[in-house]
Amino acid sequence: MAAQTFIFRGKVVDMAGKGVCGAEVFIYDSPNTRRPADFITGSSDKEGSYAIQLPAGRRYWAVARVRQDGKYGPLSPVAQHSGEPAAIDAADEGLVERQFIVAIYARWRGANKKPERIWSRSVEEW
Repeated sequence: MAAQTFIFRGKVVDMAGKGVCGAEVFIYDSPNTRRPADFITGSSDKEGSYAIQLPAGRRYWAVARVRQDGKYGPLSPVAQHSGEPAAIDAADEGLVERQFIVAIYARWRGANKKPERIWSRSVEEW
């Protein structure tokens, strides 16, 4: 008997609504996103589109990220991401679509070059 799956797809856009090329959606089986992801989509295309097939019947949490400084590890202050993780419910086979808005999380401020938080809204707030 084959395991049920669903397609999780959508777009990653910037604050102006333009598709973001090269973004990845990191998918977790818990709200703890400060650990390695359980699944990572391929890089989004020039329109910001992404897609991945996942096991159905579970809840996931997802964040979109655009890295400027490497593929893995903690985000740098200049990395773009979508803020708080979005819950994804996949009870049955089928399709789940989600748009993520990415922005820079922090900027360098002051003589000592410490990051300053700009925003951390979840995708549902936009």
